[in-house]
Amino acid sequence: MVISAKIFNLPKESNMNEIRRKISDYKQETIEEIDGKALKLMTNIKNLKVSENEIEAIYQKDVIVFINQRGFVNPVIKTLETRISFLFNEKNYLIVFNKKRICNLIANELSKLLFIKIGKINEINIDPNIFQRYYELNKENTKVLFFDNIDIPGIRKLSLYGESLEDTQLYYEYLKHGKIWYIVFVPKIIQGTVGLTRNGIVVFFGKISFEEFKSFVINEVVRIIEGSF
Repeated sequence: MVISAKIFNLPKESNMNEIRRKISDYKQETIEEIDGKALKLMTNIKNLKVSENEIEAIYQKDVIVFINQRGFVNPVIKTLETRISFLFNEKNYLIVFNKKRICNLIANELSKLLFIKIGKINEINIDPNIFQRYYELNKENTKVLFFDNIDIPGIRKLSLYGESLEDTQLYYEYLKHGKIWYIVFVPKIIQGTVGLTRNGIVVFFGKISFEEFKSFVINEVVRIIEGSF
């Protein structure tokens, strides 16, 4: 089983009550015409729940998919349901629980809804030094490291996995030429394997309920992002 999410930055000036007001019962309808056929697409936010420092909801969005039906390709409306959470602490975050492409789409749509324009909700950028420190404190639980920003001509990425992770000399050699972009590790508090990128994509490999995954992202991954582990 694979489940994923992406964490985004919310602007510092984000107001919890204002966001709650704007997304409460939000609904938008658009008409898209394909081959002379008008298709009504709905986007709405439902099941709003508010706690002390979190707003969670379900983001529903209709998309058009094309189905082959006995030799004819017909447009069909498919409704995507995605869980979202807004976190409000010293730093504010939006967490979207889906695959990367859908997460990015929803983040941009929420940015327009809440702040008028795209780009107010933006990608996080974890300090590479945080990844380095996390790995060096958790070597025994790390399975894979990928490095980017490589300065060796013709090489875009370097990786360490398996027995190579035990080669300290090779690890420091790679650090001379790049930065840790992606880390795969076994968490201490739940069973399974987690992948985390510097731009906030979280992938869990293993058997886990959604609520367990959500709790792990909020209580553990956010701590890694902030360097407070």
